[in-house]
Amino acid sequence: MERTDDKRSLYVPEDDFVYSAIKTITNIMDKKYLDPVVGFFFPALGDTLMSVLIIPYLYISVFKIKSLGLTLAIILNTLVDVIVGLIPYGIGDILDIFNRSYSKNLRLIDGFIRRDEKVVKEVNRKAWIFAVLIAVSCVVIYFMFKLMLSLVMGGYHFIASLFA
Repeated sequence: MERTDDKRSLYVPEDDFVYSAIKTITNIMDKKYLDPVVGFFFPALGDTLMSVLIIPYLYISVFKIKSLGLTLAIILNTLVDVIVGLIPYGIGDILDIFNRSYSKNLRLIDGFIRRDEKVVKEVNRKAWIFAVLIAVSCVVIYFMFKLMLSLVMGGYHFIASLFA
């Protein structure tokens, strides 16, 4: 993109379709609380499927802004959201109301678009930490899925034993 006096147009114009989409996703998922509601009614599956909505955020980060640190921060925020949502017995869904990963990601993207030195410097400084935490988060998600599966199977076997 060519440079203009408008700092926003350096990376992403205000009327960009994908940028508008991430603002809409953030509004629906975090401000209207669809993320925790879906997670409550579809435990584990809902949180995992809802993380697909992060693709437009990654598109802006990778192809428009071209920042590895920002991309890692967005991935980490999403994985943390999945981990929180996987906490069983509705506790994760209640915590998910306060986590607001979509809003965090939009704030980071806006910080990069506006060239907010504080945001850019903080994200770039912590990029390697984000990479390590992403690996740790993947391991945690694996074990949480195993826990969820064992809880579901334990419940199934308990109910089945009542009728045997």
